[in-house]
Amino acid sequence: MAESDQRETSMGEIMLANGLNYCKAIPILSPYGNTAGILAILRHQQADLGPREQQIVDRAKHIAAISIDRTRHEEALVRRETQVEQSQAQLVAAQRISSTGSFTSDIQRDENIWSEEFYRIFDLDPKLEPSIDAVRERVHPEDLDLFDFEMKRGFAGEDADFVFRIIRTDGTLRFIRGLARVTHYIGDHPVFMGTVQDITETRRAEDALRRGEEALAKAREELAYVSRVMTISALTTSIAHEVSQPLSGILANANACVRLLALDPPNIASATDTARRTIRDTMRATEVIKRLRAMFSRQSPAMEKIDLNEIAREVIALSARDMREKFIVLEARLAPELPPVTGDRIQLQQVILNMVLNGIEAMAETEERPRRLLVRTALVSEDILTLSISDAGVGIAADAADKMFEPFFTTKRDGMGIGLSISRSIVENHGGRMWAMSNDGPGATFAFSLPSLGKPTDRSAT
Repeated sequence: MAESDQRETSMGEIMLANGLNYCKAIPILSPYGNTAGILAILRHQQADLGPREQQIVDRAKHIAAISIDRTRHEEALVRRETQVEQSQAQLVAAQRISSTGSFTSDIQRDENIWSEEFYRIFDLDPKLEPSIDAVRERVHPEDLDLFDFEMKRGFAGEDADFVFRIIRTDGTLRFIRGLARVTHYIGDHPVFMGTVQDITETRRAEDALRRGEEALAKAREELAYVSRVMTISALTTSIAHEVSQPLSGILANANACVRLLALDPPNIASATDTARRTIRDTMRATEVIKRLRAMFSRQSPAMEKIDLNEIAREVIALSARDMREKFIVLEARLAPELPPVTGDRIQLQQVILNMVLNGIEAMAETEERPRRLLVRTALVSEDILTLSISDAGVGIAADAADKMFEPFFTTKRDGMGIGLSISRSIVENHGGRMWAMSNDGPGATFAFSLPSLGKPTDRSAT
């Protein structure tokens, strides 16, 4: 030891202090052949072990190996038991947090094992012997047939996943989801493992969400109606003029027809031509009124096959007078052979009309360049159509581009900021999208896309 590099260790200091100069280290092997420890023999001087000493050392090694191995097994068992207890506690806590109980059941023998949470969910005494009848007594009378049907399926070895209601002892109603799977058979008896979950709060949240969505849909519908009325009111003067023209023609033609028939002899040919002009003007006025009534109507969305070019032309016809009075040149580039889309005609007309009116208003103060409005449709892919409206107005400010479709955002002096928001909502409800962008030159372009049905309907460009 005096010459060893171990002399400064704690063992070396002990040996030198006691005059021990020699250490013989012998490994202690476990029953599995692993080194379980070291048996150290300290002596005053180096000497081989005698037969008696070797026998004692061997016995000591054997006893030590057994003791070490047993201690390690006991420690491992304690650790496993602790882990099992912790896992069990975690399982109980998790079941309580998620309101989920577990069970194992041999339905045919009515042999069941229930978790603590199972008892709590059904409001049953933990000392009660588990049985199907105990659960059945809690089932809501209106759900007993469903419960019994699922039990019969269980007898046949079929898995289960169903929702039923229970009534607890305090009279409260709870919604329960039962889920069971066959894990193995004992003889011909299927053994199930499964869960029961109290989903009452989830159902209440879903009901509240559904009611909220219904209220939101109703509010959106009311807001859309207000937007539609406001949009149409902007065309009142133009439409009144549009209707007054054919009415004036009808009156003039009717008077002329009376005079021609009062001649002696009556001028039948001229009276007939005058009557035809009267019919023409009547049809014209009727068509304008029909469009106006449709736009003002509060009917529920009616989905049908629609020709995008056709409804674009109808909107153009409604707003033509307004554009003429404001010296706006309209150019329509409607692509031929467009397949139809599925949608609500009135709602899509509202979107297009809102886009047209926005373009007209954007050019209200434009004096230094022509006021030009371009309405364009296109088939951009096999199943996507687009409609865009470009103006030569003031354009879109850089900081406003992302806000154009936000509710109540507006750049107009008297605007409410709901037109584009409602329009985007309508387009998205039709499975499409809507966007805005500044033109390379003056003005801006508003556009939307819709999925097509794949079969062309329009065979002529306008």
